[in-house]
Amino acid sequence: MAGMNRARFAVCIDNTDYPAALDLHKIYRVLPDREAEADGDLRVVDESGEDYLYEADRFLAIDLPASTVRALNRPPSEAGLNQPSNHQGAMCSAARASTGRSCSRDGPYGYAIGRDCTTSLR
Repeated sequence: MAGMNRARFAVCIDNTDYPAALDLHKIYRVLPDREAEADGDLRVVDESGEDYLYEADRFLAIDLPASTVRALNRPPSEAGLNQPSNHQGAMCSAARASTGRSCSRDGPYGYAIGRDCTTSLR
């Protein structure tokens, strides 16, 4: 995965045994943890909003443009995530650029690829 000093993100490609904690095809924040990575794990902020270790092969690392990472690092109130929108913003743009598919914000910490971007925020 990318360098240890910048925000990293990954798409869940296997949520077997963790359907409540990980949504398939959702983008998650990955926190630096060299020891975990040496053991083949990633420290991921899951649906609970807490960070936990998961096997690295459950995720596919993705590179996002710097402007998207900056937007994702802003607090939700600054990013406009508390207000309904017809477009889910930078994360959807990044998903479209990376995969050619649209997405929607689904939950407080991730985005589901392959959904319509016109879904309003909760």
